Amino acid sequence: MSTSDLTATSNTISSGLVGHFTSISSKFYTHEQLAGKH
Repeated sequence: MSTSDLTATSNTISSGLVGHFTSISSKFYTHEQLAGKH
């Protein structure tokens, strides 16, 4: 495996984690916003 392959894999994993975390955060935030309206 070359360095560029390793970097590409690392970037893919990082993007996946960030996307997953952002999705969870937005769902949690939306839930909090809805809860706050009641």
